[in-house]
Amino acid sequence: MPRSGRHNLGRWRELGISFSPAALALLAALNVTPPARAQTYNLLHTFTGTPDGANPYAGLIGDSSGNLYGTAFYGGAGGDGVVYMLDSAGNETVLYSFMGVKGGANPQAALLRDSSGNLYGTTVYGGAGGGCSCNGPLCGCGTVFKLDTAGTETVVNTFDNSATAYEGENPNSGLIWDTALGLCGTAPAGGGFQSGIVYTLGTTPNSLNVQYVFHPATGKHPNAGLIRDSSGNLYGTTTEGGGGGTGGPCAGQSGCGVVFKLDSAGNETDLHHFSGPDGEHPNAAVLLYSADTLYGTTSDGGASGYGVVFMLDIAAGTETVLHSFTGGADGANPYASLIRDPAGNVYGTTVNGGASGKGVVFMVDASGNETTLYSFTGGADGANPYAGLLRDAKGRLYGTTYGGGSTACSGGCGVVFQLIP
Repeated sequence: MPRSGRHNLGRWRELGISFSPAALALLAALNVTPPARAQTYNLLHTFTGTPDGANPYAGLIGDSSGNLYGTAFYGGAGGDGVVYMLDSAGNETVLYSFMGVKGGANPQAALLRDSSGNLYGTTVYGGAGGGCSCNGPLCGCGTVFKLDTAGTETVVNTFDNSATAYEGENPNSGLIWDTALGLCGTAPAGGGFQSGIVYTLGTTPNSLNVQYVFHPATGKHPNAGLIRDSSGNLYGTTTEGGGGGTGGPCAGQSGCGVVFKLDSAGNETDLHHFSGPDGEHPNAAVLLYSADTLYGTTSDGGASGYGVVFMLDIAAGTETVLHSFTGGADGANPYASLIRDPAGNVYGTTVNGGASGKGVVFMVDASGNETTLYSFTGGADGANPYAGLLRDAKGRLYGTTYGGGSTACSGGCGVVFQLIP
């Protein structure tokens, strides 16, 4: 946090904290920072496994009525995950329960909602495609699905990574919409080099087009989704690859991961190769912070090895580490992407670290100062948030935790929470 009392005046006003002129003068003279306003944590839903779902990896999206939508990896009527909705009062409705191979299984990513209220998403397993390993009784390379407002699911694409297709496999990230390309996403495995792909897809079933095939030298395993700029360029990350695999912190992994750009013609450019001290293993999508700047996280690396928040100048390819997590009160291992508020602060989560080691919600201000907004205890309030946050017009934050909450699941079934900074 900034050390100067004078420097903190703007931040106090943002938080709604007021002091008399005399008190401010005294605090500034003593170089004392007033305490930040306490955060208000609200538990919105506790998952129980059946029938409401369990263990959400994914974050939330909202609609204009204040409803929240998400996915849970397990649970539901078939045990293979659900799509759910929470209304503004916190009442949960299961919109769809995955039942195995044909309709897909185990959704890991957040949803995309169109103007008609249809939801689109991906499942890691299921589908009828070949060339993929099985997850216990579940086989298939994964699917892209559509869920209409009546709760009817349609499989838009079944991934096929057999030698005749090499479409990729096991999509674990969400989708974005491009007016020219249609649905856009990534698959972390498969493709001709078995290192993952970027794909586009129309709304016609099985109209997938492989936009780019990753090679370990230029990136390997894109675990995160994509973002798009106003010119139609796509940006993303790969958790490995990029070179440097013969030594150093990412030996044997073909590199520590990259940030890449894919133009509208399908030409790929590596914007940054991670090397360890600047971060390792970006598992999250990047944030287009401004027209020429990306923000992101890596789950490992940095000064203490617990991950970083970074800034990347797109044109220059210059990366700056804004915060290196210590594994203590500030958190450890961020797997989620960031969101931004109008003041330039960014918000995210870490899976581990914090007061109880069960993860935190954090904020990094425009000067790179990190503040822990909430530390999960691992009890009723949840544990281990893998997903990013949703921010509403009033500045309230919404998110999910993979564990904690109900003990019906080993380690907890997870929760949906609200945090009012």
